[in-house]
Amino acid sequence: MRRRIVSRLLYLLDGLGRRGAAEVIEDSEADTSTDAGDGAVATRPDGLVLWMHSPNAGDAGPLPALAQELSRLRGEPVNALLTASRGRISPGMRAAVTQIAAPSEAAASVKTFFDTWSPDVCIVLGLPDRPALLGAAVTRGRPLFLAFPERGLAEKRIPMLAASLLHHFDAVLAPSGQDARLLRAGLKEKDSIVTTGPFSDTALTLPCDERELSRIAGFLASRPVWLAHHPRTEELAAIEAAHRIAARSAHRLLLILVPMPGQASSEIATDFERQGWRTARRSDALDPTADVQVFIADGESDGATDEDELWFRIAPIVFCGGTLTGGAASDPFRAAAHGTAVIHGTMTAPEDRRFRKLAEAGATKEIEGPQDLGPAVSNLLSPDVAAEMALAGWNVISESAHVIDRMARMMDAALDEVEAGMSVTAP
Repeated sequence: MRRRIVSRLLYLLDGLGRRGAAEVIEDSEADTSTDAGDGAVATRPDGLVLWMHSPNAGDAGPLPALAQELSRLRGEPVNALLTASRGRISPGMRAAVTQIAAPSEAAASVKTFFDTWSPDVCIVLGLPDRPALLGAAVTRGRPLFLAFPERGLAEKRIPMLAASLLHHFDAVLAPSGQDARLLRAGLKEKDSIVTTGPFSDTALTLPCDERELSRIAGFLASRPVWLAHHPRTEELAAIEAAHRIAARSAHRLLLILVPMPGQASSEIATDFERQGWRTARRSDALDPTADVQVFIADGESDGATDEDELWFRIAPIVFCGGTLTGGAASDPFRAAAHGTAVIHGTMTAPEDRRFRKLAEAGATKEIEGPQDLGPAVSNLLSPDVAAEMALAGWNVISESAHVIDRMARMMDAALDEVEAGMSVTAP
């Protein structure tokens, strides 16, 4: 009880300090979590609920991959739930993550959250500062984990509030050895701290139909291939011109075009045919045979496998649609996770963070405008150039893959202990 009172006082003092010292935050950057009308659900879904609380929704990138891996280990659905102090998840994540408003520290708000969502396992990202919320998770016997999106927690010491809350966690995943030493200084029990590396943004590949992959690959043999993923209608002219330019140096070049959901693929095919291209559509049960120059990959996923994943595995070069004209850029991590070279324009919202991270590693080719797309594709048809970029992208994507794997196994073990009626202990 005394420890909880101390934590509460530290929370209040810390809040006063932050309000006095922090810069004014615009309303658009305040807590803009989704509600039931913006893609979230009003009631708890069936299956396990993996809840993560983060200061910034932009750091929630690894959550879908963690839920996916935990689901694989346990053989049951795992629903990802996010609360964040500020920001929204990107549109590309909304199919995999439910974001709701973070509860306040008021007892009634915390109770309502746990009564409504009843999360099975919880993770806090970044230094903790919510004593009432964490205390409720402990009281209800929920496994509780702490992780960090990047190295370097603090220059000298952990804030008093955060230090007072570390004992709540069953496991603390330190992003570096130095950070682990800093965290251990605030704990009597040191065994709960594990050095893993940062819990940073990543993407796991989804399953595709392996037999279909092998069958399609048989048609392509050694043909050079590039892919345009979810291009806007306004970008189709640039894609056609780029394909014409690149085909001059690779006359057997195949363009695979994956339309956006709801896009009129028949009209796209007709437009390419009018300009002299031999075109085939997946929805017509056609294949990218040797005579096809433009293949419209407008098939539908069957729920168990993902159609887009099939084409990401086939094409070594991917242009991310929406980056030349704006309006929800295609997610570059989905392509990079398959070892592809990524081409994109300058309009990368709402995936700015992911594009920037890949660009800093040399894993993408940014073009200034439509006229640059053809030369970029031609340049990347060189296997050495594309392979170097693909490797750089894979290194970015896989940085936290082992962290996700380890955390999922720790959560799996903790959930087994809860189900067995045992006390949860740190691995």
